[in-house]
Amino acid sequence: MSRVLLDATALDGGPSGSATRLVAVAKSLHRIGHAVVVWHGVALRDQETWKGLDVEWVQDPNPPRGPWARWRAGDTRILSAVKTSRADLVMTEALPWMARETVPTIVTIHDLRKEVDPGVTRWLWHRAASRAVVAARRIHVPTAATATSLAELIPDSIGRIDVVPNIVVMRSLKEVRAVDLPDLPPRFVVAMGHPEARKDWDLVAAVSKRLVSPMVMVRAGRGRIDGPWIDVGAVNDTLRDALFARASAVLCPSRLEGFGLVGLEALAVGGFVVASGIPAHREVLGMAASYFTPGDVEQAWVELERAINASSIQQAARCFEAREQAEKFGPAALDVALRASVATLAL
Repeated sequence: MSRVLLDATALDGGPSGSATRLVAVAKSLHRIGHAVVVWHGVALRDQETWKGLDVEWVQDPNPPRGPWARWRAGDTRILSAVKTSRADLVMTEALPWMARETVPTIVTIHDLRKEVDPGVTRWLWHRAASRAVVAARRIHVPTAATATSLAELIPDSIGRIDVVPNIVVMRSLKEVRAVDLPDLPPRFVVAMGHPEARKDWDLVAAVSKRLVSPMVMVRAGRGRIDGPWIDVGAVNDTLRDALFARASAVLCPSRLEGFGLVGLEALAVGGFVVASGIPAHREVLGMAASYFTPGDVEQAWVELERAINASSIQQAARCFEAREQAEKFGPAALDVALRASVATLAL
């Protein structure tokens, strides 16, 4: 049994894909026989998402906020955490990763979205990612599509990339559909995500304007975005699943994703997903989603309109296909991938 230190110091305590993944990884590592220590800044152990984990806790009293702060902090805090936790292995998603190559590390790279940012941001991200790749023993990515892109972008990663997928936990449809949504109209389309340009909120706004009352667009996610929709802000897992299950369609228009967790979470509760045809979406959502060319409003509207007007038989068939696809990304898939990856390190 190895002791694995999970770096959660970049989390701010709010809901996020990184938090969801780290909790899933902590549970998986425990299932496959490793001791887990969570290294955190913001207090996590009392939060609902993190409660009940069979882990130890190490707190960083002053975690750096953002890439520049991590760069300035150097490796002292990392070496201290490794010593305190008596860790055999560190797993991190934070860039830049300032540990020495002598620290056995697995670096997770969710996506390559910074690579399309302009100027200095792109250069700094590329430098930080390259440094992390060189320092790491293994690199985890969530999809084969991301693995291919990373190998092309940073050749030093070749031969050390493992696909370790995000997962969903299946829930009873009866339970999900019983959740009350009193402040929303009976018919709606939902789009979920943070206020980032890659999420293509312009496309969401364009198709929202074509919806005919009483059908409306509902936007959910951290932050607020002005637009022709009802913005419900951040939601917990229970409300998220209820929105996906009750929506006439779930719109996933991102131009860039490393995985596409929103679409998979929607499939898990039988959602009728209409997604941009980016490689990660096609890999994860398979034949259980409808696709349009990224950024193409007309195609997106055609597929969305088909979803809205689907018959009860078509909806039932899609619900079955959706759940069947989502089940491929259950906890067992994560266990298999993590076990194989960690085994290569011979700790």
